[in-house]
Amino acid sequence: MSTVHMNFLIRGWLCLGVLLWPVTSTPKSPALTALLEAEPASLVQVRELMQAGRLAEAGQEIARQLQKPAPDPQFQLLQCVVLANQNQTPKAITCLNALVKAQPDMLEAYNNLGVLHASLGQHDEARRWLNLAMQRVPALWTVHQNMQNLQAEVSRKAYASALQTEWPLKPAAPKLTLLASTSLSSIEKKPKPVATDAPSPAKATLPPPAADTASAVPSAAPAAAVPSAAPAPAVPAIQPKTAPVQANEKTPLDEATRQQVQAAIEAWAQAWSAQNMPQYFAAYTPDFSMPKGLGRAAWEAERTSRIAGRKFVRVSVRQFSFEKVGVKVVARFSQVYESDNIFSTHRKRLDLVRHEGGWRIERENVIAQ
Repeated sequence: MSTVHMNFLIRGWLCLGVLLWPVTSTPKSPALTALLEAEPASLVQVRELMQAGRLAEAGQEIARQLQKPAPDPQFQLLQCVVLANQNQTPKAITCLNALVKAQPDMLEAYNNLGVLHASLGQHDEARRWLNLAMQRVPALWTVHQNMQNLQAEVSRKAYASALQTEWPLKPAAPKLTLLASTSLSSIEKKPKPVATDAPSPAKATLPPPAADTASAVPSAAPAAAVPSAAPAPAVPAIQPKTAPVQANEKTPLDEATRQQVQAAIEAWAQAWSAQNMPQYFAAYTPDFSMPKGLGRAAWEAERTSRIAGRKFVRVSVRQFSFEKVGVKVVARFSQVYESDNIFSTHRKRLDLVRHEGGWRIERENVIAQ
C-alpha cells in the first residue's frame, strides 16, 4: 500500500479522543464530571502539539515524560500514535505490541494495531486485533465501525477478483480510526449505586410486619372485651399505610411513565448536544447531588466551561432499562459522547424524580463495566 494511501487512512484521525483520566490514576470526582474531567498539563501539552501537527516536538516531550519514574501509560500510547502519523508503521506496531503486553486492558492499543495492520493490507491480522478489542468492550462504537469498514474493503476486493476486474489504483480506502484514547479508563466504580441496585429482602417483605402491627392493636386496649378486639377494623386500614414507607421498594413501571422518563432523558441529551445550557441545567432538580461538594453556581460554571466551548457536541442515548424504586425512577442506558476532540461510550445511570410537572435528574453516575 502506498504512502499516500496510508496517509488517507491515518491522517486526520490523530486524536479522536482526549483521555479523561490517566489509566493508573484514581478518579477524583463522581461520575458526572468523569466524562469531561481535565487531564494533567503534560498530557494536554502533548495532545495540543499533536493536533497542531508538531509531531517531532510531541515526540520529544513524550520521550521526556517516559524517562520519569512510573510514567503514565498514556504517554506510551501517544508515542505509538505519533510514530503512526509519521508513517513509521512498523515501529508503531512494535510500540503497540509492547504496550499490549504491559497494559493488557488498554483497549486503544488493540484497536490501533488493527488499524495499522489494515493499512498494510494485512486484513486477517487486522481483524484479529479488532476482535480482541470488541471482546474487551463490546459496546465501543469506533471499533465496530472499524471492523465494518475493514469487512467492506475485503468484500469489495473479493467481488472485484471474482469479476476479474482490475482494482483501481486509488480505491476508496476504509476509514479505520486510530484512537489516541477513550474515556473507558475513567469509569468510576461507585459503591452507592451498587448498594442501591442490590435487592433488599428485609424491606421488600414488610407486609408480614403489618400483621404484627395489627396484632398490637388489641393488646393496646386490654380492657375491651375479646370479641370486640378480634374483628378490629383497624387491621385493613393500617396495612396499606405501610407500603409508601418503603422508599427503596422496587415496583413495576407503567408504560406511560416509562415513555415520559425516556423522553426527558432524550431531551436532556439533545440540550447537551445543542450546547443549550439553560435547557441542560433545567433537566436537573434543584437538590441534584453535585460532585466534589460544589455549590449549584460553581457546578453550573464548571459544566458550562466544559460544554459550551466545544466546536461541536453529539450525545446519543440508547438501550434503555427502567425500574421504579420508591418515588424515583432509575434509568440505565448506553451513552455515546462525541466532540471535536473527545469520543467516549459507557453505561450510565440516572435517578429521576417528579419535579414541577416533569421528570428531573436527581443523581447521575457512570456504571462500571
